Amino acid sequence: MMEAVISLKIPQNWMSEIPQRHPVTIKVIDRVPYSEKGVKDLVEIAGPQEIMDEVLSDIKKNPLVAKVDTTITERGKVIGAITTARCEICRILTDSDAFLISAESKGGGKVDSC
Repeated sequence: MMEAVISLKIPQNWMSEIPQRHPVTIKVIDRVPYSEKGVKDLVEIAGPQEIMDEVLSDIKKNPLVAKVDTTITERGKVIGAITTARCEICRILTDSDAFLISAESKGGGKVDSC
């Protein structure tokens, strides 16, 4: 089996923007298609507990985010489903004949997917 790592910086994508504004890491646990151009990501967000409300508020303010459903799993960690109404690059990867093993936010607004 082949494995590839793709490093993306997706404009207006909450997953690229949030780690630039807040000291958090975002890990994609799973991803499924949503509507014709969107995706629904099961994510874990980790960072300082005192900023989590602000982080979630900023995610909800993103114009491409259609729905946010989260729960706190432990201090400084949130798990939830974030639905993005439009993300062409995410959707191309989701529709490809490949498995998303992991995706994680990196510095500079980049997201590494493999």
